Amino acid sequence: MSLQVDSDGDGYLSCFQVLLALKEVIPPELLTEEEEIYVYRILELVDFRVTEGLTDLRLFAVVASLAQKIATLE
Repeated sequence: MSLQVDSDGDGYLSCFQVLLALKEVIPPELLTEEEEIYVYRILELVDFRVTEGLTDLRLFAVVASLAQKIATLE
């Protein structure tokens, strides 16, 4: 099932839309809430806060890639 997360079609995702899209890319059983928070903490190290701005497709690809990598760590 595919969900169109960018409901307004502006090419950017809000914080809530990023969370929804991340759940579409990585199933919740693979990425725990703690791991998701860890992804956001890493992004904060480079002065990006998902909660304070809009995320374009390129940046979301980085977020999703990082989340996938963290989800595979055990």
